[in-house]
Amino acid sequence: FRSKEKIFSIFDIKETEAYVLFIDRGEDTDFYKTQAKLKFSAKTRRSCPNMINLYRNLSLICRTKYAILENLTLQQQIQLFYNAKAVVLQHGAAFANILWCKPKITIFEMATNLFQESYFRRFAKQCGCHLKFIPQQHDHAPINESLFASIIKSHIPFL
Repeated sequence: FRSKEKIFSIFDIKETEAYVLFIDRGEDTDFYKTQAKLKFSAKTRRSCPNMINLYRNLSLICRTKYAILENLTLQQQIQLFYNAKAVVLQHGAAFANILWCKPKITIFEMATNLFQESYFRRFAKQCGCHLKFIPQQHDHAPINESLFASIIKSHIPFL
């Protein structure tokens, strides 16, 4: 973990008041439309039509931050994850940022059953994080809002 501390120092990462970090997906960039091998990303790959409702409901019961990582620098991403006391996100590459989280936080991953037992679970464990699964019927299905609320509330003791 000494190398993580060095990165925190280089990027001047500061301790702030903790929050639940809510990650949404951005729009496809030109890179994915033209140069990338995989011709889709972000919301075209996976989405949740009621994502903003889930965030708004969560923000009524605890301190939250909403972010679209495609719009942020690496330093901003590290800072956001470093101060999160919980993270809510869809299955995908953004999950790699839990590397910057402090140990013992809970990660809520929205995904289809296909991803429930994945390498992301092992990665979360290696990072010292607890991973909780929020089911999504398919890659573009809405999340059941009452189920979402009950999963969040039952795994975050400070709510």
